[in-house]
Amino acid sequence: MKFAVVTGSTKGIGKAIAADLLQRGCYVVLNYSTSEDSADQAKQELSQISNHFCIIKADLSCHEGLESFYSRLVEISKTIDYLILNVGLTQRVLFSKITRDDWDAVINANVTIPFFLIQQLASAINDHGRIILIGSILGTLPHAVSIPYSVSKAGLNMLAKCLVKEFSSRCITVNVVSPGFTNTSWHASKDAAQLGRITDKISLNRLAEPHEISSTCMHLIDNGYINGQVITVDGGYDYR
Repeated sequence: MKFAVVTGSTKGIGKAIAADLLQRGCYVVLNYSTSEDSADQAKQELSQISNHFCIIKADLSCHEGLESFYSRLVEISKTIDYLILNVGLTQRVLFSKITRDDWDAVINANVTIPFFLIQQLASAINDHGRIILIGSILGTLPHAVSIPYSVSKAGLNMLAKCLVKEFSSRCITVNVVSPGFTNTSWHASKDAAQLGRITDKISLNRLAEPHEISSTCMHLIDNGYINGQVITVDGGYDYR
């Protein structure tokens, strides 16, 4: 049985990835930071697929949460086949209003903690394993009201490329899946007018569904020759 770790995985894209991995017969470790309701709902839904999973509560936007998560993880398994890092944080703040705390929080959650988690787990990842980072099209497209988020996701893209050489001798691939606007709780607060402005820029005229992002991750798991790539899944954003 393959062993998979998916961070930020009790809702949205992360939960879709966890569900697909369970469908494939993996044992999956899920993670969340605060929402007990989402964790309970994920447990109920995923139990319909398989009971080969556990859910760890840990705040992976800070080093204390990282240490807590790592300690629990190594108690469950000494080896990992698939490491998928999906935790993300944003701050919608104008340039002139961004504080040092705003900046540090987003950079820590989106690129610093993922780096150190990979570093800590490097020896546990099996040869021919997979590391997949969930990025964003805002890592390549500028965003005026979420500068730290765009910068952090751009950093994630380069991190994957830098790690390719680190893991190449063990045939472990490192890639980024870069979703466009996706139908998750992140966009639940947007009104119809806002969503309309977004979908007007998408050639397919709709948001992605989480399972469409997950299916790209499954392809990267199956394909051992895609390496160091940023795979964009955005429906043709801004191609009009």
